[in-house]
Amino acid sequence: MEEMIYFSANNLCFSYSKKPLCLKDINFKINKGARTLILASKDMGKTTILSCLSGFEDSYFGKINLMGKEIRDIADYDKNFSFLPSAPIFFENKSIIQNFNYLKKVQNLPFYDENELKNLFLNYNLDIDVNKKIKKCDLFAKRILGIVRSLQKKPRIMFLDDQFEGLSGEKLDKMLKIYKKLFDEFDGNLIFTIGDETYKKCKNELKTLKINDVFYLFDAKLEKFKDLNEFENKIINVNQELFFENRYFIPSNLLKENDEFFFENDSVKYPISKSYYNYFDKLKLENYDAEEIFIVFSEKIEVSFENLLQEDNDLLKRNFHIYSKLGGELIF
Repeated sequence: MEEMIYFSANNLCFSYSKKPLCLKDINFKINKGARTLILASKDMGKTTILSCLSGFEDSYFGKINLMGKEIRDIADYDKNFSFLPSAPIFFENKSIIQNFNYLKKVQNLPFYDENELKNLFLNYNLDIDVNKKIKKCDLFAKRILGIVRSLQKKPRIMFLDDQFEGLSGEKLDKMLKIYKKLFDEFDGNLIFTIGDETYKKCKNELKTLKINDVFYLFDAKLEKFKDLNEFENKIINVNQELFFENRYFIPSNLLKENDEFFFENDSVKYPISKSYYNYFDKLKLENYDAEEIFIVFSEKIEVSFENLLQEDNDLLKRNFHIYSKLGGELIF
């Protein structure tokens, strides 16, 4: 079946009043029915980009198109989507059933009875008293309630803003199962964000989801990767040490002077044994160039910069890699 470009952005830019751009020249194309992941570090604009795509923020520059039509020109655009913030919005002093029946009232549909609503929640492994006040529910329960409520609108697009934030253990596992259910059963587009720290916790589980598009939002730019494996191999953010798990890493500079390589740390240069030069030549450094790198150890090795890579040490070589900070390139 021919793929259809359903949702797209062209030269999307956005800035809050009197502040630098937090979205700059964002371009992407998303096919109909795609599951799209936007990864970003904290405060890099996850919520902002979803706010623009959903139309909550409409003072952006550039274009956001739904089926080729700019969303600001679609009078009932909000009927096409559901937006789920990481802190869901409910009538806090009302009960769960009152909140859900308010949606039914807006839709001019018959109200839920208690058993019907309870069974709906059980479908998402949430066993809860439907007469409970929303303000007495924890954030995890509110997020599940928000997802279920959004599905009742039968949207064409669901925007989910970091529903994993702050979750761990059993709650994180349950949220992953809910996403798996959404991926399998929802027939519209899913566009969801998660943070670096969440990715660290559950990257293996995320890889089991059939994600069609992977984007990384950093420094106001959006970088596309074909899948999560490519993302891990080519991470370009300056916080890439987050993905080194429990490994021990040293930020440094690699210098080339008169065809010799040096590590520079705290403005001090340390020579490198020539037996390692073939690895560093892969970076194609010119004389007097410098490259920001991470020296990453699979275990903590007591070695000083004075002795690092002074000899062709097999034990050392088996236990560390070097990543270029700019491209995530594995040197060895």
